[in-house]
Amino acid sequence: MLFFKSCPKCKGDVEFNNDMDGDYVRCLMCGFSRYLPVAPRRVGAPERRPELRKAS
Repeated sequence: MLFFKSCPKCKGDVEFNNDMDGDYVRCLMCGFSRYLPVAPRRVGAPERRPELRKAS
């Protein structure tokens, strides 16, 4: 995904990408890159599982 004129260093176009280390953004003009922080999971929140319907 591209974000136009979003680079904090040169105001160039930034692409969103990911690799085995996580999500990151990289400027196509100057090469600036930054890994994005991982959002913490809520503790105690029940996990949602899809409901399976029983055959009648």
